[in-house]
Amino acid sequence: MSTTTLERTATPASVHLSFGRVVASEWRKLFSLRSTWWTLGTAIVLQAGTAAILGAAARAVQNSGQGDLGIDGAQVASAGLQFSQLAIVALAVLAITAEYSSGQIRVTFAAVPRRTPVLAAKTLVIIVIVLVTAVISSALSIGAAKLVGGDTIAFTLSGAETARIIAGAPLYLVGIAALSLGVGALMRHTAGAIAALMGFLLVIQTVFAAIPWKPLQIISPWLPGTAGQQIMATDSSIATMQAVPDHVGAVLDPWAGFAVLVAWAVLALVAAVVVLRSRDA
Repeated sequence: MSTTTLERTATPASVHLSFGRVVASEWRKLFSLRSTWWTLGTAIVLQAGTAAILGAAARAVQNSGQGDLGIDGAQVASAGLQFSQLAIVALAVLAITAEYSSGQIRVTFAAVPRRTPVLAAKTLVIIVIVLVTAVISSALSIGAAKLVGGDTIAFTLSGAETARIIAGAPLYLVGIAALSLGVGALMRHTAGAIAALMGFLLVIQTVFAAIPWKPLQIISPWLPGTAGQQIMATDSSIATMQAVPDHVGAVLDPWAGFAVLVAWAVLALVAAVVVLRSRDA
């Protein structure tokens, strides 16, 4: 009996759990939840639905004889981003906090004691899922806007600018998802993490941009949401802001703004790794 018991105890320790297996485990865990499907579906509907409404508005203005709204087809891809990002934030936060609330995180860390591969696997899975979902959302947004708006939705920008703006919407959501996962791992509480992110991305960002106080105007361009959305800005809008003589604060180029968002996400994930390795589950 004692020999058998020792052999059974030693067997789990001898099993090599590769990073690929950790990724596969995280993939299965995430897609076993109904909330994942509902959240992704909500993100797609919100973004495509907003684009369809925009197309309908453009058609209505044209039919009224009042000119047109001047909506470019590339910008339609990101029309509902302010709404769909809320669903993406919730998905990324729940990917880590749901395990803490259920106690499953103890089982996960027992299987992967080093913990860092767990967060890395969750990050990889979230990035892939959000990227695919965001690409689908952008494509459906353009299709819905063209279907409803017809010739009022036209691509008038240069090819390179159009490609950047269309690709910018998925990249922005990926950056927001990575940031949200890091914040969720730091706070370990679903409601608290989502509230903090919503306040940071929506309330604080809007307040800083609206209040004409120089310190806030200097900080505002470097906030993750504000900076990240620069990747979807048109060249003309950036040039207009840069030409304002008394403009306060930096006017980030599109890729520089996206790099700031990525830096915020990396900072949150690195802090999460430190906390995961130093704190009990």
